Order: sequence, then C-alpha cells, then structure tokens
Amino acid sequence: MPPTDRRRFGLVLLAAGLAGRARAEAPRPIVAWGDSLTFGTGARTEAGRYPAALGRAFAPPRPVRNAGVGGESSTQIAARMLADAASRDAVAVIWAGRNNYDDAARVQADIRAMVASLRSGCALVLSILNADVPEEYRGAPGHRAILALNAALLAEHGRRFLDIRGHLVARGLAAAGLTPSLLDRADIARDVPPRALRADHIHLNQAGQAAVAAAVHGALLARSW
Repeated sequence: MPPTDRRRFGLVLLAAGLAGRARAEAPRPIVAWGDSLTFGTGARTEAGRYPAALGRAFAPPRPVRNAGVGGESSTQIAARMLADAASRDAVAVIWAGRNNYDDAARVQADIRAMVASLRSGCALVLSILNADVPEEYRGAPGHRAILALNAALLAEHGRRFLDIRGHLVARGLAAAGLTPSLLDRADIARDVPPRALRADHIHLNQAGQAAVAAAVHGALLARSW
C-alpha cells in the first residue's frame, strides 16, 4: 500500500475509533417517573419544573423526560414505567408513593418492580414528602408512616436512595439561597418542607423545584450516572 494510502487508512481508523468512543461514552438518557411532584405542579413555567432544571444542570445539558402524571399512585406510575420498554436502558429517577403512602407494602413492591425492570441498573429512588397538614406534622400518625416508609426504602435500595424530604427540610432553603422566615422556621420545627419552597401544602414552587433538581443532579454525578 502506498504511503499516502496508508496515511488515509490510518486516519479512517482513527476517526472510526473516536466515533466509537464517543458513542460508548455518551451519557444515558434520564427519565423522571412520578406524580404531580415530578410533573412540576407549582412551578410557574415548564422550564421551572424539576426535570427541566435537572437537564440544564449538566454540562453539556442532558435531555430529561418528564414522566410525571398528577394524582397517580405508585401502582399507576409503575404500570406506565413497566409498559415502556424503551426506557429500560435509561437512568430512572423514581418519585412515587406520595398518593398512597398509607399502603406501605404496595409502595415498596411497586418501586421494587420499577427498579428491577431497568437493564441499566441506574435507578435513583426519592423519599416521600410530608405535607403541611397536622396529620403529617412531626410525631403525628401520617408523619410516622411516611418516615417509616422512607426508612424501609433506604434499607432496601441503599445507595440508590436519596432522602429528598430530609434535604428540603434541613438544607433546602440554603440550597435555594433563601433566608428562613419565622413561618419557615415553624415549618422546619414541624419537620415539613418550608413554605418558601412550596406553592401550596405539598407542591413545590420554582425555588423548591430548583432545590430538588440540584440535589438529584449531585446524586447522579456522585454515582457516575
């Protein structure tokens, strides 16, 4: 083979190798599964919803599909995810169980099935939030049930678990660059996400959505997902 042809052949092999490496190193797509908390109820704009903010947090930005549907139970969320075979190689952020946390065994089984369905093995399970209602204040029955369910999810999923509830209560305001008001301090004393991060008793406003996106972004980076 003449020297010129050898050089051309070498350049072709190099280009093919670089293209193959780029494909191999391309990040997995991300799908955010959940209910209205994932959908972003409470955000002023679609861009302000946590999945959109999560995508922008990466450099370069990554596409994040918002698979949140308001009002759904963990069973309904799981049914949608299990029927979506195309998403099984993706990174899944699972935020399910808020609407049926009183059936802890069902929530755990649904999330277990969702995690097991992934070929990627990349599942981040978020803890369930408690609302600004007396039944879910610190020490009340709803609060105890939610904490017990979150503890069970942590025990089962380990490093795949992210305590987003605890993060919002303890560090959410600081993450959003906000100074707590007296009302925020009262919420924190009740172990409820502070109202400066909420649009209503449970849904998060723009600042709360951004705090969730930042925490999830950090968790995915820490796991190299």
